[in-house]
Amino acid sequence: MLFCLAINPKAVGKITNPEPAVYISNHLSYVDIFLILSRLPGNFKFMADTTLFRIPVLGRVLKLCGYIRVEHTGVQAIKRGIELAIECIHRGESILIFPEGGINRTQHKDRLKRIEYGFAKIAFRANVPVKQLVLYNTDVCLAHVTAIHQQCSIVQNKENIASSLEDKQALHEELQANNNRLYQILKAGSH
Repeated sequence: MLFCLAINPKAVGKITNPEPAVYISNHLSYVDIFLILSRLPGNFKFMADTTLFRIPVLGRVLKLCGYIRVEHTGVQAIKRGIELAIECIHRGESILIFPEGGINRTQHKDRLKRIEYGFAKIAFRANVPVKQLVLYNTDVCLAHVTAIHQQCSIVQNKENIASSLEDKQALHEELQANNNRLYQILKAGSH
């Protein structure tokens, strides 16, 4: 898919997946999913909004791949998504979540939008680390598919998230600081 779009993604540093974890990432474009699929090793499942499962071909693919449908129809539906993610982790699979809940369409790509904290509940209850990925320029790559020189990048924060998964304020501040720092590194390396 990335080849067809003339996008040449670059992984900065080694992206590792030695044991099950909850991976989180900023979300800039529809290319993000394919970029992560091309770079994240190991066995993992995406958590995807229920609206994506309604798209005719894509929805079928998501279902066949065993990706987890995230429904926002009530507390029970949300709890069910969390339970499914924990079951995947217990089977040795990692989970990937875009905690912003959708594509960041603001002008401030280095800033995370409002974060949903279901990922922290999953990691805490499954007793696995949270690993943060940061994507750069994937929105520009998609907008300029004819410009092969456009470089999009992905980097994994070297450290697991250290903040208490129960302290939302500290968690948000750490994620934002990591996102800003890594985003600037990727931005500087793309010039």
